[in-house]
Amino acid sequence: MKTIILNKEFEGPYLSLSDIKTKAGVFVVVTEAYGLSPCRILDTGESGNIRSMLSKHRRESSWKKNSAGSPKFLAYYEQNTDLRRQLKNQIKREFNPICTYS
Repeated sequence: MKTIILNKEFEGPYLSLSDIKTKAGVFVVVTEAYGLSPCRILDTGESGNIRSMLSKHRRESSWKKNSAGSPKFLAYYEQNTDLRRQLKNQIKREFNPICTYS
C-alpha cells in the first residue's frame, strides 16, 4: 500500500514494525482522525535505520497516548541524509505533528 505525503510515496500504513525495512529513510507515525482528514500525523523523523529507530523511540508512549487505537507507521526510504532531513522538516512545517518537539 502507498500513501502520498508532499508528493512522496510512503509505504504503509503498517501496524507492525516488522513490516518496515531496516533501511534509511523518513518515518511518519499516524492515527485515525475524526473529521475531514482520514488520518492525523502524530510524529515524524528520519534515521539511517527506520525500524531500529522506531523500536526504541523515546516518544512511543506519547504516540499511544495521543492515538485513536494503535498508531500506524509510514516509511519513505532515502539514503541521502540531507534529503531525509529536508523532507522531515517539511512535514513538520506543513502538518504540525502533535508529538514532535525539537
